[in-house]
Amino acid sequence: RWNDSLQVLVPNSLQPAEVEDVILCPMLGRVIVLVRDDQLPLAIGRKGQNVRLASKLVGWDIEVMTQTELDEQLDKTVEAFSSIPGVSEELAESLVSQGFFSYYDLSVIEPDQLAELGGLTAEQCEQIVEVADRESERVEAEEEAMRVAQKNPAAESDESKSETAVEEPEPAVSENEAVEEAAVDVNDTENAAVADETTVPEELPVEEPVNVDNSAEESTEKQE
Repeated sequence: RWNDSLQVLVPNSLQPAEVEDVILCPMLGRVIVLVRDDQLPLAIGRKGQNVRLASKLVGWDIEVMTQTELDEQLDKTVEAFSSIPGVSEELAESLVSQGFFSYYDLSVIEPDQLAELGGLTAEQCEQIVEVADRESERVEAEEEAMRVAQKNPAAESDESKSETAVEEPEPAVSENEAVEEAAVDVNDTENAAVADETTVPEELPVEEPVNVDNSAEESTEKQE
């Protein structure tokens, strides 16, 4: 049944999953729901459908995770926030305890809320928010690049192959092969020369003998 208390309303909206704990983060309108490992898929639902429906029902942003995941998230976020100039480790821990888990969360915080948590001036709060906003955009761009890479792994692989492909050089002629080829050329030249020398010349035409008239010779002898 419906109950005005989020501590009861949120677990009811995620049934039949068993909820271990509910952590409210009023500054962000966020609810962190802790479940056991075996209950995590059931609470989230197929493609996050259960969580989305529960968030609409209660009017708060619901994040479902295990205790181990929460501890890892806390450590990671405290380290990231502490790297921002002007954010001490104590302030980072205070932000995390209020449900600020990302640079984006910090980039949308109200300056007066940040000043109240860390005892900071308005100028310091503005600088922190500006850095968080830049880091949020950087992280978003990296995540988008990763999503694109996961969707098109084959295209990237083909592109990588085309960029790294090198034309294979023609096989080099070894020294022995070069000598053998040269020797063959010389032998061919010599054989051609010998063939020219031994070629039988064409027969010259033979002159036919001139026939002398015998009667003329006899006449000459008689006159003598």
